[in-house]
Amino acid sequence: MTNDVPSTGIAWILGAGTSGAAAARLLAAHGVDVRVFDEGPGGATADALEREGIPVARRATALPPLSAPESGAPAPLVIASPGLGPESPLRRAAAALGLDVRSELDAALPFLRCRAIAAVTGSKGKSSLVKLLADALALGGRTAVPCGNYGTALAEVALREPPPDVAVVECSSFQLETTRDLRPDVGVFLNLSPDHLARHGGMDGYRDAKLRLFQRQTPAQTALLPASESGHCLLARYRELGLGGRVETFGVEPDADWRWESGAVHGPGGARLAIGGSYFDNAVLGPAAAAAAAALAALGLAPDVAA
Repeated sequence: MTNDVPSTGIAWILGAGTSGAAAARLLAAHGVDVRVFDEGPGGATADALEREGIPVARRATALPPLSAPESGAPAPLVIASPGLGPESPLRRAAAALGLDVRSELDAALPFLRCRAIAAVTGSKGKSSLVKLLADALALGGRTAVPCGNYGTALAEVALREPPPDVAVVECSSFQLETTRDLRPDVGVFLNLSPDHLARHGGMDGYRDAKLRLFQRQTPAQTALLPASESGHCLLARYRELGLGGRVETFGVEPDADWRWESGAVHGPGGARLAIGGSYFDNAVLGPAAAAAAAALAALGLAPDVAA
């Protein structure tokens, strides 16, 4: 991929959960000196990491002091598990040391060797869409792994041999708030409704955390946004932030680029995907079907396979 491999040689992983352990194993496999800090007692995952030679500090609330700047010692790469909010003791300790906290997604991206990344965010229905995309791609003859906030951590996918053709990544707002390097070939913002407002300081913060999905896209990559009224607000904010993907819209609205109608999804250039009788052929899930059709088309899947 196009991201930088960590150059410090040192990484501190905050949290010994699924994503933290995956990041620790991936970085250690690439010769990085890894230490894990967990605010809880650890458990089976922490025990396994220690058996693998990765030290774990349990019930940690502080981080080691940094070397004096004049020593030339590099600052560690700090990766935080998504469950640790900005007010957690370890996140506060990292902030007090002036360290930039990154997500497990950022730890994985430099080592990910798949041909494409499809990333999905939204308030409801992310997992269903991620599974649908992965299953459709597999039916089309591509190896595709549903991962991220759904199932397998992205850092674990980066260790797979051979690498999958496509990583289909579910991205939560908790992950995206500390993600800097994600540049999906196809990004989907499925929908937006109030959620996790205390964590993000209100609806605007929650929305902007999710829009980070698109922060590094170029015009060669596809950004899919809903054509609903809330989607128009998303699109306005997307443009206000100067985000640069190639935008297409989806939904049930007449002006959507990809539009669900009973029995089918209609797309640009007369594209039509017959989905009559499927799980997604209804007014509630029709927008997700339209989003899936748009994402699969952008990934080059034939319409009949997508249908």
